[in-house]
Amino acid sequence: MKTVAVIGAGIAGITTAYYLAKEGYSVTVYEQERYPAMRTSFANGGQVSVSNSEVWTTWSNVKKGIKWMFKKDAPLLIRPRLDWAQWRWMTKFLWNTLKGDYARNTAETIRLGIQARSLYAEIIQEEGLKFDQSACGILHFYKDAQYLENAESVKELYKANGCEWNMLTPLQTKSIDPALGNIEGVVGGAWTPSDWTGDIHKFCHEMEQVLTHKYGVTFQYGWKIEHIEDVSFYDAVVVANGVGSVKLAKTVGDTLDIYPVKGYSITINNVDPKYLPKVSLLDDQAKIVTLSLIHI
Repeated sequence: MKTVAVIGAGIAGITTAYYLAKEGYSVTVYEQERYPAMRTSFANGGQVSVSNSEVWTTWSNVKKGIKWMFKKDAPLLIRPRLDWAQWRWMTKFLWNTLKGDYARNTAETIRLGIQARSLYAEIIQEEGLKFDQSACGILHFYKDAQYLENAESVKELYKANGCEWNMLTPLQTKSIDPALGNIEGVVGGAWTPSDWTGDIHKFCHEMEQVLTHKYGVTFQYGWKIEHIEDVSFYDAVVVANGVGSVKLAKTVGDTLDIYPVKGYSITINNVDPKYLPKVSLLDDQAKIVTLSLIHI
């Protein structure tokens, strides 16, 4: 039996280990934290959102990025500094923008997202996972006419690649979720009912139990792998270590063009359900995701 080491026990590493184990490989997962999903997969938007597949490489985003550099409350703030990795990433970003591959790359991302969403559904059904999943759909809402116009412009791109992208009037947008009734200036929305949400941290914990007890996967916690050679006695190594993958790849002469983006997550517990959104909301202009997790 061939052996595989997976470095990282977040969502990428956990699902990779799952499919490898199902194919008959002997899998060991190495994680530097004490539990799975304690970093990028710990707290985030919790969305499986094919409706958020647009790539960033457009000149309009370049202009926004430059403008946002001078705003303390920018939804995405870039601070250029003497960092070779950052400049390399920005140069490649500009190069891909110049090539004009936005539509092709977005279409491919949509197709990958639909396939991933289907695979998640298969895992959930086969393994009986419980992680506060909600088939609530995702509602993008807009308070700026230009952002609404951009949403309208990508409608056909989404629909042509199999993702619902239903444009809504202000009244229709607010009717889907009463929580928007208190927000002034909503000019419209885009609704994707087939997207869903869940607790990614709980998903990874459930998967760890399935992998351990059903598929014989071994988890090694508190192991920070500094060099691929540290696990070279395996037949293969999969690096699923988030931004830490860059440093690991360098130890075998590979270069990964990954640069970290910092986000913030706020969790508010024990809120009366009548005050919570009924669907997952996404404010494209402010780059804020809101969802409700009802513990089951």
